[in-house]
Amino acid sequence: MYDLLIAFVVIFLDNIAPVFAPPTWMILSFITLNYPISNLFLFVVVALAAATLGRICLALLSRTIIRKRLLGKSAIKNIDYLKIYVEKHKKISFSVFLIFAFTPFPTNYLFMAYGLTNLKLIRLVIPFMIGRAVSYSFWIYASAEISKTIVIKSSQLYSFSSIYFVVTQLLIIFGLYLFTKIHWKDLIENKKLKLIK
Repeated sequence: MYDLLIAFVVIFLDNIAPVFAPPTWMILSFITLNYPISNLFLFVVVALAAATLGRICLALLSRTIIRKRLLGKSAIKNIDYLKIYVEKHKKISFSVFLIFAFTPFPTNYLFMAYGLTNLKLIRLVIPFMIGRAVSYSFWIYASAEISKTIVIKSSQLYSFSSIYFVVTQLLIIFGLYLFTKIHWKDLIENKKLKLIK
C-alpha cells in the first residue's frame, strides 16, 4: 500500500508539471518493469486518479496564473471567442478530446490551453479518464508481461531525456504561446490564420 502511495505522488507531480516531465506511460512502464506489483488493476486505478488530479491542478494553475495574471484583456477576449465555439460544439469537442486521450501524446499543453479558456473542466476530464484508463491499462499489463521474460536496464528507459525530448518540450511552450496569439474569430469564421498583436 505504501508503494502505491509513492506511485500516486510521483504520477501526480509528473502530471502537474507544465513541461520537462516524462510522459506518464513511461513512468508506469518503468515501475511495472522494475518492481513487483501484486494488483495490477489497483495500480491502474491509482495511476488514473493521480494523473487526472494532476492535470486538473495544471489546468487550474494555468487559469489562475496565466489567464488572470499574465494575459491582457485583448488576449482573454480572443480566447473567449474560442470558448464560445467549443461550447456550441460540445459533441465534436468531446470526440476530439477522447481520441487524443487514447494516444500516447502528452496532454499537458492541452490542459493548460483548456484552462485558459475558462471552460468547465469536466468536459475535458471525462474523455481524458476514458482514454487514459485504456492506454494506462495497456502499458501496465504489457510491461508486466514483458518483465516476466526480458530484463530491461533502467538506463534504457531514460533515453527519452534526449535532445528529442527537450525539443518537443520547447515546442509545447511555443505552442501554448501561439495558442494565445491566434486570432480565433478570423480562423473560425474566415478560415484565415492571423496572429493578434
